[in-house]
Amino acid sequence: MIYAIRIVVIVIVLEVVVGAALLGWRAWRLVPQVPDVELNDPLIMPQLRDLARAAEFGTSDDWRLLGEGLLGKGFYAHAEQAFRESLRLDPHNFHAQFGLAFSLDRTGRMRESTLEYRKVSQLRARSPDQEMLKYHALYALGRNALRLENLVEAEEWFRQNPGFPPAEYQLAKLLIRSGRVDQALPIIERNLAEIPYSLEFHLLDHRANLARNRPRAAFEAEARMERSATLVSMNFNTDYVGPLMMRTGIRPLLQELGEVSTGDDLDRIEQRCVEIKTLLGDAPVFTARHVDDLLVDVALRKKQPELVLDRIAVIRKGGREDALLLESEGDARQMLGQSEKGALAWNRALTLTPSIPLHQKLARYYAEEESDLRDLHLGRAALLRGIERYRDNRLEEAIAPFLEATEKNPADPDPWFYLGEMHFHLGRPEQAAAAYRECLERKPGHGRAAAKLAHIEGA
Repeated sequence: MIYAIRIVVIVIVLEVVVGAALLGWRAWRLVPQVPDVELNDPLIMPQLRDLARAAEFGTSDDWRLLGEGLLGKGFYAHAEQAFRESLRLDPHNFHAQFGLAFSLDRTGRMRESTLEYRKVSQLRARSPDQEMLKYHALYALGRNALRLENLVEAEEWFRQNPGFPPAEYQLAKLLIRSGRVDQALPIIERNLAEIPYSLEFHLLDHRANLARNRPRAAFEAEARMERSATLVSMNFNTDYVGPLMMRTGIRPLLQELGEVSTGDDLDRIEQRCVEIKTLLGDAPVFTARHVDDLLVDVALRKKQPELVLDRIAVIRKGGREDALLLESEGDARQMLGQSEKGALAWNRALTLTPSIPLHQKLARYYAEEESDLRDLHLGRAALLRGIERYRDNRLEEAIAPFLEATEKNPADPDPWFYLGEMHFHLGRPEQAAAAYRECLERKPGHGRAAAKLAHIEGA
């Protein structure tokens, strides 16, 4: 009897101890927080809740994944909590440390984010993506110092980030503003050697030459800005957040659909599009327009013009109208033998966006019966081809389509201007001047042509 009583007492004591421990643990542990909202994309919040359930009893990386999921959708305060818990479980979690610093940065707490970015800069990078985050962290430290108007500290941080173009741009700009142009020039020249068509560094070259009272060199640097399409990102937010956005919602499905759509299995593409639209229901998800575009394209490739028009009508009921829909409508009308309606749709599409294929379609439509309109569209297609090559810095190859454009549309000043630009940048001042004069003859108020001609004649 006494033995039985002792067993009961022991059991009761164990239950009390275990119960107290469980209560204490439940009171102590952090419960993941997900915003109580619903978004246009109905797939996002259920996926975030799944991440929260995994984190609740999970590892540091489970909490980090939750933080990154929240951060990718702009829930910075909730992401901060998840990153802090991830770091409590593993103080060396590199991505969680950067995520915490970024979340504080995005909520305007610059001094707090500076402390956390410093920790990132002190961690050892063990992979290329971690190394890139260290570059971003050092750049963020300099940018925070700029925002806090501490120029000396900002310069120090940017100097600690050599070889990272955004930091070198900010450093060179600080040097120019403080009258140290000679120190800025080697930085500018080095970056232009590596990124020859950088808009930002040509801008700094322009400013540096103005500061040195070299107006002709400044003019030529400004001219190079016009053909520089490479942008050095001054804000790494998109580079960091973009991949995180792709993890939840419709975006992963669209990425998968993009891979499927490169093939020729039209039935599979159509089936996958229908499945995605079923998942979304009636939710007005902007990024889902790509699914609608693919469904229209599949119908076109299957030679089903009536279905194309039906699908376009449904899209338009949702309030959307753009050049792609109009071009598709024109294509469908042509299949149905409604040539005039098709040409009208194509012309309307051109009022919204320039397009080589549209000009080519209209040139074929007008053919010999309306040769003036045919040549007009052939000339504009040639002009756009030349501009494409110019933007791709294939200057010599751009000359032929520009010449074709001058022949097809002799009254148009634009091809002559671009011919002048090609010769100017290729170091042929006489040919450039002749082309600029032709442009000005057709459009006397063309300011850019006049400025370039004045520069050449003033040499």
